[in-house]
Amino acid sequence: MTYSEVISNFLISFPEFIEKAKLEETWWNPEKGDEPLLGVFFEDVVFPQMLESIKNKQNPELVKRLFEYFEDLIKAPVPFIREELRTSIMEAFGNDKIILRKARDLMGPESIKLSHEAEKSLGRE
Repeated sequence: MTYSEVISNFLISFPEFIEKAKLEETWWNPEKGDEPLLGVFFEDVVFPQMLESIKNKQNPELVKRLFEYFEDLIKAPVPFIREELRTSIMEAFGNDKIILRKARDLMGPESIKLSHEAEKSLGRE
């Protein structure tokens, strides 16, 4: 599975992110054969919406669906996906302990485990 395939599958499951993804497409050039960067996609397209939703207590259903989707990605036999989620989503939530607690309330068991791994790797837990 390639980064492009992960992003395409994500956008099929979450079409509400298509417009934002199109705005962010400047970070790769498909005509030159560039592969989109999965971490950049998660950081610039997905995470800001999740953070805003958690901070403002808006659209918790979307955040819950995203974490359910991440549960499946974390379990996938593709190691790079797990690592990209850890560094681009889970580490970012840990930058604010209050937000991290709220996010963990919406996470499934694999996401919580990955969140703890992220915090430990940064010496924050």
